[in-house]
Amino acid sequence: MSRTLGPDPRPRPPPPSSGAPSTVGQGQSSRSVSSSRERSERQRAAAATHFVLIVDQDGHAASALAEILASDGHQVELAIDLDSAPQASWDVVVVDAGGEPPAAIVDRIRPPGVATAPEVIVLGAHHDVDAAVTALHRGASDFLVKPVPPARLRLALGRALERRRLLRENARLRQDLTLLAAAQRLLEVLDPEELVRSGAEALCSTANAAGVHIWGPDIRGGLGLNEEERRRIEAQGPPRGYVEHHTGSALALPRFGVLLMLDLGDDVSACCAFEDAPGPIEQEGALFLARQLSTAFFNAARLRDAADQAMRDPLTGLWNATAFSAAADKLLDPDGAPFSLLFVDIDHFKAVNDRFGHLVGSRALVDIGGAVFGCVREGDMVGRYGGDELVVLLPGTQRDAAAVVAERIRAAVEALRFSGVPDLAVTVCVGVASYPVDGEDLRAVIDAADRAMYIGKRATRNQVRLAHPVVVPLTQGALKRP
Repeated sequence: MSRTLGPDPRPRPPPPSSGAPSTVGQGQSSRSVSSSRERSERQRAAAATHFVLIVDQDGHAASALAEILASDGHQVELAIDLDSAPQASWDVVVVDAGGEPPAAIVDRIRPPGVATAPEVIVLGAHHDVDAAVTALHRGASDFLVKPVPPARLRLALGRALERRRLLRENARLRQDLTLLAAAQRLLEVLDPEELVRSGAEALCSTANAAGVHIWGPDIRGGLGLNEEERRRIEAQGPPRGYVEHHTGSALALPRFGVLLMLDLGDDVSACCAFEDAPGPIEQEGALFLARQLSTAFFNAARLRDAADQAMRDPLTGLWNATAFSAAADKLLDPDGAPFSLLFVDIDHFKAVNDRFGHLVGSRALVDIGGAVFGCVREGDMVGRYGGDELVVLLPGTQRDAAAVVAERIRAAVEALRFSGVPDLAVTVCVGVASYPVDGEDLRAVIDAADRAMYIGKRATRNQVRLAHPVVVPLTQGALKRP
């Protein structure tokens, strides 16, 4: 059985007036000093309300202790044993050891590794140094012998509450240091896919999320969620604002209590799923890591943009020659699947510059590059190989299909009209070569397409030419038998 005690309802006599003459004797003076000290201790203890549980089979003794603490403004509950004690977030548990070993009692109230466990003050019927030392080693904050004087009880409670405050501050400091270390690791990652994995691990481990999902235009992944749960989260859409709170039942995710939807910027969103409602520390940790993730994704995007710009031709925006070769090597199928390459050269481009000026020539080159890019598929590559030379890589394309694309490009360029320059008309010659028919690697195929293009330029121009295998005649010496 338990009961709640509030502040002592009995009226208290008013303190003596400081202006009244003193008429007390020596014995009265000592008692007045003692009462003043008790009042000071009571005032300090009443500075904040705390929740105290008193566990004792002796109801009279327990009620006496409860009245002392309740008069100081604390919320107190009584229980005859730990099994019948109400479940609550106690700050301090004052427990009579009775016949049970104090170490076992402390272990029940303060399990090892549980930072939020209440402080324990153990009561004993007589002085037992071994029992007191064992209880203190197990984590009790004090060991008191019954009957407990009010001043001694208040002192023990004050020490227990101060220790609880310090432990909480230390736990929060450790949490903050853990978050800072996780944030530092995230900010060092510049690969978006790696950020998804690292971010999900950080949110689960340091913010105690049961599952995390991160998604955006080009990324998707997480931890602790199945595919159906990810689909339901994405169906909710990005959060409207930096953070949104949802219940699991509202999103048809019954195994989660609360879900935090976070906007990480650049169209990237994250969802932290908690089995129960997150506490202030967990929620602050999730929001802090989300801000670091947002910065990390921003840095990764800027780095990707800078790297992409370094590989692009500044005029046309197409791949430059070095980047085209490197990227083409990665796109080529290592199993030897066929590919084709088109070498595009603008007819009489020098005459265009001489007649209309280099500014018009540059604009024409940009428009021609756009026309070529518009004639290929997604996954094909277009690059500027030289001054007025463009190259097109067509992965998985045979020669006949490549010739169709080349003719499409030739016709598209011929049909171009340039605003403000009605007299300007351009044409191109396109050389077509394929692997493995016209070359054994990318370089050989480029050379074959280049030779085919020059054949067209030496003829009538404005045409598509297919490469032909180069036949090397045998020498007279090679015909002799050894």
